[in-house]
Amino acid sequence: MPNPNDTPLIYTVRGNVPTDDLEHYVGWEITDDYVKFREVYKFKDDGTVAKENCHIHVLKGLPLGTEQQTFG
Repeated sequence: MPNPNDTPLIYTVRGNVPTDDLEHYVGWEITDDYVKFREVYKFKDDGTVAKENCHIHVLKGLPLGTEQQTFG
């Protein structure tokens, strides 16, 4: 069981940093072809990006036969 007195940390460009020192932003972009989730952590002291993640879920694949290649 985790200790309630432990400070949550996140790994950033400056190493492990307490989450209280960061601002957390999220954004969604939803189209007919994909759904994109973007997550950014910035340092509160100077606003520089500490960590950034992006996850994309493709809803529509390429049509069959568009770029086929033969492997032999």
